[in-house]
Order: sequence, then structure tokens, then C-alpha cells
Amino acid sequence: MGESGAFVPFDSWKIRAICVRQCGSTNNYPDMTSQATISTSATSAMLDDVIEITAKGLQFGQHVTISAYLKEGKEKYFSYAHFTVDRTGQVAVCSGVSKGGSYEGIEPMGLFWSLSPMPGQRRGIRLMKRDVTKPYKFKLTLHQGFLTENKICAILNKAATDTSASAANIEGTEHAVLSEIWLKRWYLRPGVKRLDIKTGRIRGALFVPQGNNTHPGVIDLFGTAGGLVEYRAAILASRGFVTLALAYFAYDDLPDSMGHIDLGYFEEAVDWLFNHPNVTPGGIGVLGVSKGASIALLMASIFSKIRAVVSINSLDYTDIADIHYKDTIFKAHGPEMENLVYENNLYNFRYTYQLDAPEEALILIENSSAEFLFIHGEDDWLIYWQCGEKMAKRLRDHGKTNYRLHIYPGAGHLIEPPYSPHCYSSYHRMMNDEMLWGGKTVEHARAQDDSWKKILDFLHTQLDKQNSKL
Repeated sequence: MGESGAFVPFDSWKIRAICVRQCGSTNNYPDMTSQATISTSATSAMLDDVIEITAKGLQFGQHVTISAYLKEGKEKYFSYAHFTVDRTGQVAVCSGVSKGGSYEGIEPMGLFWSLSPMPGQRRGIRLMKRDVTKPYKFKLTLHQGFLTENKICAILNKAATDTSASAANIEGTEHAVLSEIWLKRWYLRPGVKRLDIKTGRIRGALFVPQGNNTHPGVIDLFGTAGGLVEYRAAILASRGFVTLALAYFAYDDLPDSMGHIDLGYFEEAVDWLFNHPNVTPGGIGVLGVSKGASIALLMASIFSKIRAVVSINSLDYTDIADIHYKDTIFKAHGPEMENLVYENNLYNFRYTYQLDAPEEALILIENSSAEFLFIHGEDDWLIYWQCGEKMAKRLRDHGKTNYRLHIYPGAGHLIEPPYSPHCYSSYHRMMNDEMLWGGKTVEHARAQDDSWKKILDFLHTQLDKQNSKL
């Protein structure tokens, strides 16, 4: 009887818990979790592959937690979800309902896109793969009970610092770990070649798919963080594209800043990739995000060898600094730094960019015969999503229909390959502080999944279509 006089039923799991608290042992009861295991549909897979995670050997109605842990360099990330075991004694993450944790509901890849930095680290860290020749190594752990975030972090930190540690060494987590497994997730498929590129002025990394056949060529551009970012180019090559990850400042002997951008540098890269023996003739594509996307649009407006452009969260005009090309100067407009907001230890650029820009700053995409795929997040806190609508209208006003526009509700600025963790804010070297990118985690994850499928389909369709005309 409970204190209120109502009968409180006890199941075997509650009896075990009482025994642990009062007796310090469960030897008088059968160990119903000795056969518990956690498994994955693959122990090594591509980053954009769906992984099925299954726990077996459990009791119907049992409460369990499944956690994911990743250490990349010095940075540590985690996620977790609560599940109730089904009548077959299993939990299938792909169809099971998470009752709480890092996400809720049925989300087959929720443990990956809901990853967040573990507490106690420096502010503003962002998961970015710097060495694509090595995989992410995830530890997936099956825990008894619905564990709190603090308890999960205690277990994972203890295991990370003491390989001989067990859950029983941690106060209040007796017998919490039932099973664990390691999973490798790659950006680079076996057989894809990576080559450092330092030819003429071009600086970057080239990724070539396996085999002797030619493949569509793509240049990949990132934004104002600078340096050489390779992970998206690596996964594109793994999906069948010869991809040049192109740096354009703050790398090797390139300029330290974007103070002077020469479009001739990008023309040199276009010509080089266009003529590469592994690239199928007929034209190449360019994929860019943020500043990289606006440069991609400007490139397409001038260089006829570009046949397809993927623009992710781009302005429709040149910003930050003038861009030079031969005797032409493309004037920059904004950002208007007097409208910069700093609150809650975050820089918010949303009000520094205006929807209306002078004609001299607008990118004349109507001059291009390329096909365009515009992708925008409606919750982007850096670039107004309406820029995508403006570019689509600009093309229509010139009698053109060579575009596709996708605006994703709830998505932020940093739309990455699928199942990447949502990054709401992170440190930015230009500001030497944390910047706000926006996005709502679930909606952002949906956008990344859907947009990646559209990107691959668009590039294959447009570049293969152009090449088939030869």
C-alpha cells in the first residue's frame, strides 16, 4: 500500500532497484539483462547513410536509454534518447518512439543530428571534420533506465578518461550500462582519391571517385570562415563527382582576408577543373554556402563553363568587399555594422543586411545560362530567406525559368550534409566571438536531409544532361 492508501503494483525491475539500494546486490534475482545487446546495421558507413540501431535481449516494458558519444580532436559531443522496450524485447531506433532526451518521437537518425557539445567545454565549438581521411568514431551505449543528461555525461566522461571504468564505479549509476558498440562514419568512400592542389594560383584539395571513367566536376566553396574546408567535397566525390574544395583566403599563401577578391582566381579554377582528364566534358557545377554561394552566383553570371549552381543561403548581391575582375569592379553593399546586435554573448548579424541593395551591387544571374538551385532556411539569422525569392523573381522578370527554389521553415544558416548536428551558433574567426546562425533543431535536420537529396539529384541531372548532348 502506498502512503495515500492506493495499491502500488511492483514489477520485477522496481524490485531489482530496491534490492540494489537496500542490499547492494541483485544476486537473489535473475539477471534479466545479461543478454542485452546493442547493434547497428553497419559498423562502418558513409555519413549520409541511414544507420539502423537495435537493442535486443531486453524485457517488455523495460525503460532504457541509448546514448551516442563522439570525440573529435579535443571536442566531445553526445546525445541520448529514452525508449520503452517492445513486446519482442527489442528497441528499434528507426521505428521506436523516443520518450525524451535529445529528441522526441520517431527519428531514425535522431541520435546523430541531435548531438550537442558536452558540458564543461569552451563556448562556440562546432563539429567540423578537418581530416576527411579518418572517420568519426561513435560509441553507442545501451543504458538501463531513463537516465538524466547529468548521469549520461558522468558515465561517458568516466569511460572516456578511464578505459577500465565501469558504470558501477560512478555513484548513482549502478548497472546502468548494458551494452555498447562502436560505429565509424565516413565522409570519404574507400577508393576515392584526395589530392592536394597547388597549381598556378589555385589552392585546394581535389577528390576523384574510384575508377577510370570520367565524372561530373564540381567546385565547392564555403564562406567567411576562410581556410580549406574539405568535408562536403569529400562526400560529393563519394557520390560520384570530381570535386575541388577551393580555398580563397586564409589558407597557404592566399590572402589573409577577403579585403581583395579577384574573380580571375576563380576563373582559373573553373578552367582547370573543366579541362581535368577525370572530368566529363560539357560543363561543371559550383556549390556554395553563404559568401561562397554569392561568389558562385557571380561566377556563373560571367563564366559560361559553369552549367549548374547550388546556392545555399546566399545574398543576391555582393557584400563585405568589392570583387575585382579584369577592369571591372563589382561594388559591395553592406553589412551595415551599426545595426550589429550583441546580446547573450552572441553576435547577431540579421539586421546588418538589407533586402534592398543598389543596382551596382546586384548579381546579374540573368546573364547566365546555368541552372540554379536556391536553398534557403526561413530561420536563417544571418541572411534573409527572401533573397532566394528575389533571385527567382529576377530570373522570371528576364523570361527565364532555369531555377528551382526551396525555402525550408525552421532551418537556419548552416545547412550541412544530412544527419550533421544542428549548429545554432558558433565561434567565428572574423569576429573572434560567437555568431548566431539560427534554426530549430528538428526542422533544420529535416531541411538538411531533404536538401541533400535535392542537391545530388540536381547536380547529376544537370551535369549529366549537359554532358549527354556532346
